Amino acid sequence: MSSTDHPSAQLPSHPAADLFPLLQGPALASIVESMQRHGFDATKPIVMLDGAVLDGRNRLAAAVLAGVEPVV
Repeated sequence: MSSTDHPSAQLPSHPAADLFPLLQGPALASIVESMQRHGFDATKPIVMLDGAVLDGRNRLAAAVLAGVEPVV
């Protein structure tokens, strides 16, 4: 899966976010399952900078896949 196919691609990513890998497979599925059970953890919001996701691309992807509203 390329970064443009990743569920977090609905918002642009800040270049600094590339320091951390995009999760896929079981690692992403684990976060999705947790969000389906517990919802999005508002204490860990998606951090934006200059209109792009600086931190939280994987949480954003999991929220999209889980069908829960992310906290930005």
